Amino acid sequence: MASYDFNWVKSVKLGALLLLTFLQQRYLPYVSNIEKDTTKVGFGGLSSNKGGLSIRMDLCGVNIVIVNCHLAAHFAKTEERIIDYMTILENQSFKNDESSTILDHDYVFWMGDLNFRLNELTKDDIIERIEDRNLKSLWQFDQLRNAQDEGLILVGFQEGVLDFPPTYKFDIDTNTYDTSEKQRKPAWTDRILWWVQSDVFEGTTMKTDQILYTSHSEYKKSDHKPVTAQFNIQVLQSSIATVIFGPMLDWHQGEDEVFSYCIQTDTYNSNGWDWIGLYKAKFKDLNDYVSYMWAPAGKAEHTKKGVTLTFESMQFPPDWYCLCYVDNKKNVLGISETFEIRPEFDSSTSSENEGSVQTDHSSDEL
Repeated sequence: MASYDFNWVKSVKLGALLLLTFLQQRYLPYVSNIEKDTTKVGFGGLSSNKGGLSIRMDLCGVNIVIVNCHLAAHFAKTEERIIDYMTILENQSFKNDESSTILDHDYVFWMGDLNFRLNELTKDDIIERIEDRNLKSLWQFDQLRNAQDEGLILVGFQEGVLDFPPTYKFDIDTNTYDTSEKQRKPAWTDRILWWVQSDVFEGTTMKTDQILYTSHSEYKKSDHKPVTAQFNIQVLQSSIATVIFGPMLDWHQGEDEVFSYCIQTDTYNSNGWDWIGLYKAKFKDLNDYVSYMWAPAGKAEHTKKGVTLTFESMQFPPDWYCLCYVDNKKNVLGISETFEIRPEFDSSTSSENEGSVQTDHSSDEL
């Protein structure tokens, strides 16, 4: 992901469930208060074979939570799936005062193997409609949509158009629906939905535009087909980062290099555990620092005039780098522009080159 300018932010795992979050590097100074939570629902909450996990964050003035879940399996278990959902919703909690529960957030994205099936129709009926690309005729039999209409689950959540074939269940390494003895009926078990509090901010309407919702039949190593979605969301425009670095000139190996930064708000007070990390320009996560130094504590050191610090006797490989100001909660408050660390200057080589140049000039004159 680093090659696409994305950085790892947070991950959480529960049994076979995994949720990874990445953020474009330019947004790192605008994300904070990142938390995660997990809820087991398998075997009455004793097992992690079913459950839900979440990651929440504040980003550009709004708060967002992403939930991944695996609900009860089997055609006849609709009621159990609804109970699983309610258990996850009621048990997930966060330390943030403004958004301590899932539905307190401005934006909620809920996804996973929800395991809802298609009612009434036989497997042959479903496959015939799929082959005829008559997918719309299947929507009315979808257990999830029917449960939503009855106000039993994911109330107020929206979903894009299901114009891709049901994503379950396939024979491994094929695009053929289940031919085993169980002959499971195709269904849209894998879903991505969203919920937004549109009127939470005066003068600004929060909104979500889904620009992609599809499955990927080219992946054949599972009995499910993966589903992806892409969204544009409304955020509150953040003016500038908390920390602004001064212009970065090229650095050289073996030399002391000076840099500067300033704190852009009078309300921020470094507690002595903030630090400035030196990173390769396309670093993957905050643990990938090459070197670091502690930032001075207190407001007095962070005046409008800025702070000047020195990395001494630089001995890092030639490459492109950047600096990140990180607080004690591992929030990135500022990122410098990228700069190059050049090879150490070799004075002896320079003298030899100068001598050869003079000799060449002498021969030319003759």
